[in-house]
Amino acid sequence: MLNNGKNVFPEEIEDHLDRIDLIAESVVVGRVDANGEVSGLTAIIFPHFEYAASKGITEYNALAAAVKKEIFDLNKKLPSYKQIRNVELRKTEFEKTTSRKIKRYKIH
Repeated sequence: MLNNGKNVFPEEIEDHLDRIDLIAESVVVGRVDANGEVSGLTAIIFPHFEYAASKGITEYNALAAAVKKEIFDLNKKLPSYKQIRNVELRKTEFEKTTSRKIKRYKIH
């Protein structure tokens, strides 16, 4: 729950993110601010490096910019309280269970 009282279901936003070709995996979390409140959403992204390379995006900074642009475009379609405020890219896949679900409790 965000500090504005709105409930956000991360899976709903992750479904939107995972439809973006440049994104292989995503996890949406609420980051706690200095007051101990969840003030906005952060998307932690494992990019689809092979797809990016096939489109000529080979430098990490260019890939990060392209992913952020896609998320910016997605935000235009979402209510303000569901919009991604921060994006973190990772270079490794998320740790998963044997049934291939992301272990959310392992994400910091």
